[in-house]
Amino acid sequence: MTSSMQRALLTHTLRIMTRKRQHNVFRRTWLAALLVMLMGMVDGEDHGEVAVEVVDTTLEYKSVEAGSVIDLSAATVKQAMSAHKFLLVEFYAPWCGHCKTLEPEYQQAAQELKDLDADVRLAKVDVTRNPSVQPEYGVSGFPTLKWFVNGKMSRLSVEARSSEGLVSFCKKNTDGGPVASTDRLKAHMEQHAFVAVAYLEDENGDHFEALSEAEGDMMHLEFVYITSPQIATEMKAKVPSIVFYIGENESIEQVYDGPLTGEEVTYAVRRLSTETVKMLDDENSDDLIFEDRTPKVVLFRSNGEISGEFIAVKGAAEALKHRFNFYVVKEGTNARLTRFVGLESESSPPQAWIYVFQVNKNKRFRYEGEMHVAGLASWLTSYEEGEIAPYLMSESPKEDDESIVKTVVGTTFHEFKALDQHVVIEFYAPWCGHCRALEPRYKLTAEYFELKFPAEFAFGKIDGTKNEVGEDNQIQGFPTVWLFPKDKKGPPFPIDLSKESSDIHLFVKSLRLACEKPKEERAQEHEYVAAAKRFKAAVRALEGTMAPAVTELNEAAQRLEKIAAKKVEL
Repeated sequence: MTSSMQRALLTHTLRIMTRKRQHNVFRRTWLAALLVMLMGMVDGEDHGEVAVEVVDTTLEYKSVEAGSVIDLSAATVKQAMSAHKFLLVEFYAPWCGHCKTLEPEYQQAAQELKDLDADVRLAKVDVTRNPSVQPEYGVSGFPTLKWFVNGKMSRLSVEARSSEGLVSFCKKNTDGGPVASTDRLKAHMEQHAFVAVAYLEDENGDHFEALSEAEGDMMHLEFVYITSPQIATEMKAKVPSIVFYIGENESIEQVYDGPLTGEEVTYAVRRLSTETVKMLDDENSDDLIFEDRTPKVVLFRSNGEISGEFIAVKGAAEALKHRFNFYVVKEGTNARLTRFVGLESESSPPQAWIYVFQVNKNKRFRYEGEMHVAGLASWLTSYEEGEIAPYLMSESPKEDDESIVKTVVGTTFHEFKALDQHVVIEFYAPWCGHCRALEPRYKLTAEYFELKFPAEFAFGKIDGTKNEVGEDNQIQGFPTVWLFPKDKKGPPFPIDLSKESSDIHLFVKSLRLACEKPKEERAQEHEYVAAAKRFKAAVRALEGTMAPAVTELNEAAQRLEKIAAKKVEL
């Protein structure tokens, strides 16, 4: 291969590697190898072939003193796993920005863990030099942290990226294995409001794996396991089983009987470990947003713990805690959540409201009954049985609206749509520039149809940011213009005329055709058309008559130019 060809291939490889979309780990590893080879060929073209070694050939594991991060290769990972009971391994790539950010935190964690009694070490593997570790250890991105116990890779998820978080993870997962006595287990139960316990024959099997995976997702809670038959007997627990102990004093026992997967056990733990009524502020709102399989009962604008609404929520929570999560939003926090339920504007004095919802279903239900335990509990049971209609946000109706374009709100939308007329309605947003540009054209169109077809059309507008009209009438943007022709109020209608509304002539034409309204012929219009045709013919005839005269004038002009030119020469 010539020098120019080598350099061209090298440049092309660099371009591929630097493309933002090229994040596939295997592709980067292969390209890195090709890049090293090409660089060697270019730099060493005068002295034959250059051997390129990408894979780390370190075959023998050498232990390092506590406090240092161990550099491993594909060949020495298993040796390190055998040498240390607990091993945390970072799989990284030198070019990865996140890996570079983690490096000082990882080193600091190793230093802080050196005095830990347990045999725990931190190590790292350069995946670009050891590509075989990717499929073997399930590395799909950088950095990836894996936890090994007694030579086996754990299913625990290591999400920590700070030295503090890494140290906390290691300490939590190196505290001695199974609980050794009933007294020690009860001490756990006294110290923690929620304890998840796996009663096992040994440290294997689906029960152990499922609870371990759940622990990786929720490390702020207490997870322990028991392998002693005597402890299981004293606790009257079945082996194998998973039992949740809830409450610091007289604990409630809840035996888990769901599928033995980490996802399902995590869901059960999250549901059962939540406080009876949890105060929600801006710091812990993620607990509500990201765990959404359990319906949420949320009290907004409470007047204090002795108020009727707070007592109602607390009483219902004690009875229905295992079916719902209960929250009280602290006043002045969670603006986003407050807008989601439709409480953007405050009333004076503030009025308390109770909602139940699941965020991913984009529906919320508002309790509007009396604020007492029995009423709220009964309403929540009806919600579970699908007997409650969703709450729809709405402004107050406008009284005595005499304008040509009627103002519609959420509570009057269906009534307006059902009018025995051709109904046209615009969904707008106050901040939308296109909506503001449409407003005069829309009003002019309404006036035109009222003039030409009196009482046959009804034009309306609705603020789509403050009013909802139900899931069967979802809009995709602003402005949206819909037409419900007379006697055609259900599917597949409405007809979307949003695009046509940008051109008033096209808008009017589209409305006429959709509502089967032919263009109105003006009185004596045929006479005007005939006169226009006669005028056009006369103009064409005049053009033909004047053509010879124009030609003669041009010839005369040319003769004058020639005479003028001769006189100048003289």
